[in-house]
Amino acid sequence: MDTGGKSQARRDAEGKFQQAQHQGERGHLARAEELAKEALEFDPTFNAVRLWLADLYLAQDDPHLASRQLQDAVLTDRDDQAAWEKLRQVDPHAAARLDRLGHIAPDPFVSTRPPGAADEFDSLEDLAGPGEEGEPGYLYEPAPAEDVFAPEEEEWATAEPEPTRQPGGEVFESGEAAGAPTLSPAGPPPPPAPGAVPGPAAAEIPDERGPAPWEYEQDRPYLARFQQDENVMRLVHRVKQVWSDLEAMRPVIDMCAHLERQRHPDIVEAAHEACRVLRVRDPELMVFAERCMHPVPLQDGPARLAIPTGLMRSMKGAEVVFQIGREVEYIRSGYLAEWQVADLIANRPSRLIGDVATALRELLQDLTAPLLNSIPAAARDTLVKIAHAWQQRATLTADRAGWLCCGDVEAACRAIAKTTAPSPEKALTTTLTGFLAQFQGRDPATLAAIDVKETPDRSVPYAAYRIQMLRWWTRTPQAQALAEQVAR
Repeated sequence: MDTGGKSQARRDAEGKFQQAQHQGERGHLARAEELAKEALEFDPTFNAVRLWLADLYLAQDDPHLASRQLQDAVLTDRDDQAAWEKLRQVDPHAAARLDRLGHIAPDPFVSTRPPGAADEFDSLEDLAGPGEEGEPGYLYEPAPAEDVFAPEEEEWATAEPEPTRQPGGEVFESGEAAGAPTLSPAGPPPPPAPGAVPGPAAAEIPDERGPAPWEYEQDRPYLARFQQDENVMRLVHRVKQVWSDLEAMRPVIDMCAHLERQRHPDIVEAAHEACRVLRVRDPELMVFAERCMHPVPLQDGPARLAIPTGLMRSMKGAEVVFQIGREVEYIRSGYLAEWQVADLIANRPSRLIGDVATALRELLQDLTAPLLNSIPAAARDTLVKIAHAWQQRATLTADRAGWLCCGDVEAACRAIAKTTAPSPEKALTTTLTGFLAQFQGRDPATLAAIDVKETPDRSVPYAAYRIQMLRWWTRTPQAQALAEQVAR
């Protein structure tokens, strides 16, 4: 059968798109939108679908959603002139922002590429190969870790603990006795030595926001380094101002509905249990219809946590408690504003991680634009690397907190694996063994060395690293003592 040189993913996407168009012609707009998004899950490069969705949203007088589709189209293919032209009409500010980003100097972390790729690939999406994230065909080519700090910052950089050895691994054959490489401050976080008790002594779990004994050892030091920059702290202050302004937050809040206990008692109980363990007040729970599986902490003061329907459809029991607990940790830690600022500075490409998460970032980008645009290019390049390095470590902290909330390490690791699947339906068939089989024999250090354009808690190779690190930490005396304190 002649397929015209099209991939199976593109043919499947075209089939879904035809169904979407047919439903749209019949006036079934909600179903048409759902089918179009399913088409993009089959083939995220199918820009014709994004342009069609943009027209659909414009017809419903929703230029905000139309702009997001058009921005994704431009990020997918910067040479798509039709997408650029429509974006300039719908959202001139976003078009100008993306145009400026296209002229930023190449990221020094991307120092190596596959042979012959230098002139062919312009983005991380291109390097990802034909498979979707989470599928066995996903190709990941990590760049080696490099020094990213200027000479005057060398004293801070060399103040790191001595490199330790990789944990013995029932997961990775190559990691059983491998020594960890010397890492720069923006490199991947080194694992502690097997048998050591890391971090502060497991005494009383704090009953207020701030440092906690389960935090990854390098989390707070890297956060402090990030906070040393006055541009960062001005942005943090501005983000908190936005939180306190209900009208400013309304474009994102209006995408959600209040989560009702009668309809979702398991989610309410999971969130309550997580907050009990972490000793923080229950946030206001909201729900949004999306196929992603990551809850989104919208704000703190008042705390709001948005739960995607994709999580409800793909996880259950301890998996749900873990996934909610790790997101509550970003609120409990007291550094949610810094986390959101790190996302703004990193400005990673959207990879269908959820409409609400994308909308939140875009809202904050718009409302902090004067401050963001005032940061000199060289300073911003350095901040991107510091932000990424800290977020890698904070992600490990969140995993530890999530495990303390659910008490089941295999369920926690299974939840991490499930979040790498491209859809809730595929997550239902994802197994921990099957996920880890993709990385058999890989050096854990290479899995941790993800590019700055990859979000740590959504990166496929970093998920494998997180699983190994969590399995190791839950066996330490510190973790066992903490688990006893929170036991039912």
